[in-house]
Amino acid sequence: MKDKTRYFVERSQCSVGIFVNRSFTDITHTLIVIRSEADQFLLRYARRLMINNQQVTIDIDDVHELLYTSPLLSDMYKDLQEKFSNRIKIIGNRSNRDSLYTHYSFMLISYPSWNEMLRINADEFRKIPSTLIINKKPSRFTTGYYKDHSKFSD
Repeated sequence: MKDKTRYFVERSQCSVGIFVNRSFTDITHTLIVIRSEADQFLLRYARRLMINNQQVTIDIDDVHELLYTSPLLSDMYKDLQEKFSNRIKIIGNRSNRDSLYTHYSFMLISYPSWNEMLRINADEFRKIPSTLIINKKPSRFTTGYYKDHSKFSD
């Protein structure tokens, strides 16, 4: 990412998305990368994608198994499973990550996760599909997930 783009993204007072276009045509088979509990907002995007497009399927790359260990993420994933059971799944930890990205038309990832993954293995991103990198800023209008963890906030 270029320095000017990085500067804009990091200094912006609102959420910012960076779209990496790799011959994008449509969103069908989507990969969502979860690396921290802060990435929970990506599950809200997953929900919206599946509500608005019946053809979308989602695989979640749960790098640190947070969908099993974090009560917040676990509850959110269970809600998605109940509503979209045949369209969403967690993919297993893969030793060969090179072939991971070839199966997807679209990827969603948070800006902090993107930076962490680039730091660990920049070569991994040469084969990514079209990707939306989101730098989520806190909103003064919503807390994101209801306190009883039973519903998503739109």
